[in-house]
Amino acid sequence: MILCASVLPFLGVIVEQKKKTMPAVQLVLRDAIKTNNADMNNVSTIFRGVAILQTLAEKNTEDIKRSEFGMIIRDLGSLWETAIKVTAIKELLDCFPDEPWSAINGKVQVTPEICEKYDKLIQKAYSFGIKDCYQWKHIVDGKRATQLVGLKPGPHVSELLKVQMTWQLENPEGTKEECEKAIEEYWSNKNLL
Repeated sequence: MILCASVLPFLGVIVEQKKKTMPAVQLVLRDAIKTNNADMNNVSTIFRGVAILQTLAEKNTEDIKRSEFGMIIRDLGSLWETAIKVTAIKELLDCFPDEPWSAINGKVQVTPEICEKYDKLIQKAYSFGIKDCYQWKHIVDGKRATQLVGLKPGPHVSELLKVQMTWQLENPEGTKEECEKAIEEYWSNKNLL
């Protein structure tokens, strides 16, 4: 988290190097800090979630859908809690730019609402029972999903698996048969459009 916080000023900054655009944070991590690939990937994953998590935290936690939040957690993997905390840090820095954040014994005056909304977001994942959903297996695999809709395995598999996992997150007590039916309905409705 310290590494992420130290490179937060580079969040969203894009640079061009050798006619390729890339996030500036990758350049800083690779060339200035000389960190390893694992740390660069972790920071990139966390930064990918900042804007999404900030938007999610702005919603009233009662309005957050289990599947929406679960798919974000699945995207961020085991770093989802760290990403929420880094997002809170970013918002605190944005809202209170004149505070003496680097003062060792200095007292920083901030409103608790910012920290509370991100804490509520973490609590919501626990109350939804999705804190480890990034590890969940699909109850209907890609091969079976394509069989259900009459396709050969190919580019549609990822779309069907996303639909399947969204359904699985929305229906925690759902059965494999119910999920298969939902996939079939999704595909038939998609083809009607």
